[in-house]
Amino acid sequence: MMVPILGNRSHQMRNKLHITCSPADPHFNEFLNDPDVSGIRMNGLLFKASNLAEHYAKIPVHLREPSAKLLWLDAKGRQLRVEEAEYFPDHLELVMNHTINLPTPHSIIFKAGEDWATVEKVDGRRLILRGDGFPKYRVRPGDSVHFRDSNVRITDSLFTADEKEKILQAVKLGFKNFYLSYVESERDVQEFQELVGRDANLILKIENQRGLEYVAKSFETYHRSCGNDHGNIRLACARGDLYVEVEKPHHILDAQKLIIEKDKRAIVGSRLLLSLFKSTVPACSDVNELGLLSQMGYRNFLLCDDLCKNGPALHRAVDTFVGILP
Repeated sequence: MMVPILGNRSHQMRNKLHITCSPADPHFNEFLNDPDVSGIRMNGLLFKASNLAEHYAKIPVHLREPSAKLLWLDAKGRQLRVEEAEYFPDHLELVMNHTINLPTPHSIIFKAGEDWATVEKVDGRRLILRGDGFPKYRVRPGDSVHFRDSNVRITDSLFTADEKEKILQAVKLGFKNFYLSYVESERDVQEFQELVGRDANLILKIENQRGLEYVAKSFETYHRSCGNDHGNIRLACARGDLYVEVEKPHHILDAQKLIIEKDKRAIVGSRLLLSLFKSTVPACSDVNELGLLSQMGYRNFLLCDDLCKNGPALHRAVDTFVGILP
């Protein structure tokens, strides 16, 4: 019989762990006080500008100070998500959060790469999908979509009106730490800094091919030219979407290597320790993956939304992380 991996909980960890939680989660405050958790990512998708202050009020006062680097708000830029899904007898219509330039017909990917369909027509933010039995699973508001085509781009503003209002509200509340999704250029970073300030701590999520091109060609050169050697800005290898966006699955290996080569403080996240959803013992592949990422040079890690929603699974994941990478 195998036994769980239990960390020694020495609290002198060489490796750092971020988790993903919301103040609405029953285990949120518990992990706020866990010394083995160095940061909590609050997924911006779970909040609107109108209720962010309400959620923020649930956070202990001493952790709302700008000097407390535990809390990170994940701001959404050009990430494509469904706002409305309307089913008809012969087709499906989706209203997206952004307008895009999309040649049709074109495949569209759902469910982190597990489902797909075909877009027949584009009308502004509305996509009309072919009625041929796909996608297999029901599409719901908030679902992310992918096109795996570097020529597909959003044609409107980087931030939706609600997202911009939410970011400004977060700044007003005192947030100084932010993730930014789907970063593709230095202009994305500058536009975000215009909202949050140049002194904010930023983690730039690299989630598609254009993001990888930015990392390869511009990130390191630009920040060194500024004389701050990245300063308060670092990268994230955000594999939840990046794994779907790369042209072939094995390209994720080179993507992970590129990001840590360009930024030694980069964080790698999502698709980690998922076997602990159902088991008290991590799968051999999970243990090997943490070891591989550590050998690549990663010292900062992020656990994904779904795993972190489950309190017992999250406990197992933190213990396992500490046991493997103290």
